[in-house]
This record gives sequence, structure tokens and C-alpha cells, in this order.
Amino acid sequence: MIFLVGAAFAAFLALAPALGERPRVEGPSPAAAQQDRVAIVSVTPSGPVTRGVEVEFTFEVDVTLDTRNEAMVHLGFNADRPNSWKMVAQEVVSRGDQRVLLRAVVIPVDWRERGRFSALINIGPGREAQAGPYTPTASVSHLIEVVP
Repeated sequence: MIFLVGAAFAAFLALAPALGERPRVEGPSPAAAQQDRVAIVSVTPSGPVTRGVEVEFTFEVDVTLDTRNEAMVHLGFNADRPNSWKMVAQEVVSRGDQRVLLRAVVIPVDWRERGRFSALINIGPGREAQAGPYTPTASVSHLIEVVP
């Protein structure tokens, strides 16, 4: 009995397109066509860092800029306050896909119960294109393990 039901269901699936399939919409949706993206490819150093000891970080980042012809990619750390990131490095990017290297020197902080030390990378308009408060169009964060 189970075999017959399975065979009947398979026959139905084979005939379903002939019964009136919905038309497909090809290409990206309008919202997807205008979306910036940023993704971390690699971080150096990749392991834990020592609290209070200056370290240089290098972030390799893939960026897709779709919303404008030019923008800024920023790198910041929450070294001054646990919930506020100070941007310390930036690179100009152009429309399309690209890989960017961002380097910055920072002194890691162990926030303990107040939060985790982290980096924030975002993309948004350059200062000349900005009217009002800065609003990033894409961002990604990276937790950094801090040891005593």
C-alpha cells in the first residue's frame, strides 16, 4: 500500500508542471539589486590577543557596493567603551565587488561582564555624500578573544 501511494505521488509530481505551473520571475528582486555587502575573509592575528598590549590587526574583507558609485569601508574597535566602536581605518571602494585590506593598531581591552572586545567593519557614504548622521549600508562584527 505504501509503495502504491509513493508511486502515485511520484506520478503526480511528474505531471504537476503540465497542470499549470506559476510563471517564474528571472533575475534578482529590486531589493536584492540594491544591497551592499561586507564579509570578513581573514583576520591577522587569528588567535587570542593579550590585554593591554598593542597589536596590529589586518582584516581582509570582501565588499560588494551596489547602492552608490563610491563609498567608504571603515574598521573600528570598542577599545574606549564596551558598546561604542571608534573607527580607526578606512578605504575608498567603488561600485561592484572588491577585496580590501584594512589595518589598524589597537590596545585590546577585557571588558569582562560589560561586553566583549570586538572589531566592527561597515560600509557607507563618504563624508562628501553624507547629509546628516552617518548610516552604514552594511556591517559585520568580529569578536576578539582577549587573554590576561
